[in-house]
Amino acid sequence: MDYLSPENDLELFQKLQEDDTKALSLLIDRYWPELCATACKVLPRDEGEDLAQQVFINIWENRHKLTLSHVKGFLHQDLKYRILNTLRKRKVQQEHLALMENLQFVNKTELIISEKELQSEINGIMERLPKRTREIFMLSRFEQLSNKEIAAKLNLSIRTVEKQISNAITSFKKLKENNC
Repeated sequence: MDYLSPENDLELFQKLQEDDTKALSLLIDRYWPELCATACKVLPRDEGEDLAQQVFINIWENRHKLTLSHVKGFLHQDLKYRILNTLRKRKVQQEHLALMENLQFVNKTELIISEKELQSEINGIMERLPKRTREIFMLSRFEQLSNKEIAAKLNLSIRTVEKQISNAITSFKKLKENNC
């Protein structure tokens, strides 16, 4: 049998159904360049070659189930559907990426707004604290000074500093509860 003549595609396919790997090799040799060229018109080379390979894997794996009257047509049709599925998946992935980027932007914006609102609340509560309590609290929490350092800086006892910080925290809690 002359495996290389195009009119013998059906005979090659029949040999393929008889588990003849040489017939598969001949089909690949005959149609690989054509399928790759078709796929690579639309997709990057590596993806196009992968799809062409999947076409031949498909025909081999399903050789006992398939009934073909036109092998070349089947190969091209199979490739066409694989290309369309790949493009469809890519489009969906791009849509999902765009959606995720949009959500990240919204979340960042909400976070910035929440942070500004929180800072505004903190500033409002700080303004309501007595001057000395506010000064001690700011040295403790914002300048990270120890109670001992604050006491030395303001010429106060450590116990007074501790009490003022405790009063400030209590005020924060009460004012926050009243605002909720």
